[in-house]
Amino acid sequence: DDDVVPERRPRRSYRALTGVISLLFAAATVFLFTRGLVLAVDDQFIAARALGFVAIGISIVGFLIGGVAVITGRGRLYGAIAMVFCVIANPVLLTQVLGGAEQLLS
Repeated sequence: DDDVVPERRPRRSYRALTGVISLLFAAATVFLFTRGLVLAVDDQFIAARALGFVAIGISIVGFLIGGVAVITGRGRLYGAIAMVFCVIANPVLLTQVLGGAEQLLS
């Protein structure tokens, strides 16, 4: 009766953690971008510009982490969604797309 086996707790799977982290970076990018727009409309251009630069950096990091998640299979769906949001909310790319659309319409 000394053969008591202790209960083993099931291991948690952190398989999707990379994708979730990239999604958090994408959410931060969208938040910073929209906050920068609000500040720019309120004539606070220095703060808006600073947030724009931070949003660019965070979107690049989020895109790269999302790419790692897609390639390694660690949260593939989350990583792909994060990559799309990081591209859409990147201020540099958005400015280029909107500038090109303006030229097409005029």
